[in-house]
Amino acid sequence: MSLSTGEEASSPSRSSLNESGLKPSRYNWDFRFNDEMDIWFNGMTGASLLLDRNTSEVFREALSGNRLVRSDDPIVRRQERSFAKLLETGGFAVAEECDEVELLRLRHMTAKIESRGRLGFTIAPTMACNLRCPYCYAFKNAKSMTPEVMDGVTAFIRRCIEETKAEFVQVMYVGGEPTVAFADLVRLNESIARECERAKCKLSSSVTTNGVLLDDEKISALLQPNMALRRIQISFDGPKHIHDQKRYDGKGGTYDRLLEVLGKLHGRVDVDIRINVDREVTPDDTVALVSDLVGRKLIGVRNGKRMMFYLAPVAASTDMCVGVKDKCYSRTEFVRLFREVYSKFPFGRPPSGFPEPRPMYCGLVSRYSYAIDSEGWISKCWEALGDERCRVGHVLDGLPNEHNPVWRKWLLHDPILEKPQCKPCKFLPICMGGCPQVAFQQGWTEELCDQLKHDLEDRLVAATRTHLTLKNHRLADPQLAGFFGNKE
Repeated sequence: MSLSTGEEASSPSRSSLNESGLKPSRYNWDFRFNDEMDIWFNGMTGASLLLDRNTSEVFREALSGNRLVRSDDPIVRRQERSFAKLLETGGFAVAEECDEVELLRLRHMTAKIESRGRLGFTIAPTMACNLRCPYCYAFKNAKSMTPEVMDGVTAFIRRCIEETKAEFVQVMYVGGEPTVAFADLVRLNESIARECERAKCKLSSSVTTNGVLLDDEKISALLQPNMALRRIQISFDGPKHIHDQKRYDGKGGTYDRLLEVLGKLHGRVDVDIRINVDREVTPDDTVALVSDLVGRKLIGVRNGKRMMFYLAPVAASTDMCVGVKDKCYSRTEFVRLFREVYSKFPFGRPPSGFPEPRPMYCGLVSRYSYAIDSEGWISKCWEALGDERCRVGHVLDGLPNEHNPVWRKWLLHDPILEKPQCKPCKFLPICMGGCPQVAFQQGWTEELCDQLKHDLEDRLVAATRTHLTLKNHRLADPQLAGFFGNKE
């Protein structure tokens, strides 16, 4: 972009932003992308721009309140005002009277109450598990859903669909270990699918599993169209010698069995490989695991289905796992490991999307998101499944209501009012205060802040690389292009 310089005005005048009744957004960010270009990002709108350095300087000058051109020429002045409106379109400039914090509060309150045609359910068909991971948050017992409870879950979801006129229902199966009660999982999902078909709303399901019990028969059943399976998540605890010490059953370590399962799933469904890390797992250990997965061609895109890994810090988020607190990374330590691990691979940080503004930290804050345990008790968060202190109702008793104090606490949760550190924070639109469940149980600390507070620049650079590569842009990354082109 180039602007004519024009003649300098003989006296000071208002900036183009001022003349347009605008001011800079408090949520603007700019980062260097490469030697020639910068990334601009607005947290309120999620707008991202890749600008050459000269245009970036024009942006910076305009947002600083300076006149772009010292001229009283009406045409030049009109061009400046048009540029100011462009800034407003992306959210980089807002009306002078705009209180962006109040707008965020309004978004938050509205999103909690409105369903927007979407319902979310996290369901544990059983709280039993075939493994005994030392850090697991789940309140485990041997109970699985009875036929009465399964019917109650289906009826509960039916009532939610009827009340909200939902167009989309998302179900995530967790545990315990959901595949321990695999027949119940399939039967329950079939019932939910019938309700969705009757109501003409779309169903999408996912399964979070340790993967050990996934044989050919179970995989085939999960991939049937009526399961509407969108994604499977499988976890590792490090390379083989560490994983097998933590994740074992009556047959021994489970690492090799998971590799076999991943091989059967690759190219058939999207798979997220979660790699749990704590202070017992060094960066070199994590690199060794990912190198093994990459070497076996288990990372990449095949037949349009992706298999990707991500790092997840072990956290002492419930009373069940508070004993591992000393082994957990702080946010800062985790981000340091995160960068070190990803720097070891040709494609760098795995492909990712651009950060987005969020009205809530988690969808479970919404009125129409529920977690249901194997006995039919309803909570707002899956990490609270089985904890009677966190129950908001039971599927056989109808929809939760305002008489339940836990229910009220979730719906009245307001991070902007409850956490004074959040209101002035520049990351607020893309964080919204961190996990409320952990805050309710343990109190708020800065460790609850979203990871983006520590690696927003990395995320934006990675997202830009991904976008340019998918668009076959001249700035496409050849290593990422190879990643997306892997069809072996």
